Amino acid sequence: MTYEIDARRGEDAARVLSEPVLNDALKAVKDEIYRKWCETDPGNKEGREHYWRLHEAARMFEAVLTGYVNAGDAALKQMQHKQRFTLFK
Repeated sequence: MTYEIDARRGEDAARVLSEPVLNDALKAVKDEIYRKWCETDPGNKEGREHYWRLHEAARMFEAVLTGYVNAGDAALKQMQHKQRFTLFK
């Protein structure tokens, strides 16, 4: 992937993560999953595992978007560095 694509993807991900409606929805989903996990009988390993996997999937979704933001920031720095280096040639 090029720096420009990474930078654009990072900007898009940052915009998505800054949306209050997305954050509210993710919180509601994670809270509901946690509530159901807590209500699951401790002996119901399959049920508890199911809710744990759902919780981890929600966390992974956020982590992927955050990773895009970080990669975009790094790409922007690389592009700026490349521009400065090119100016001095």
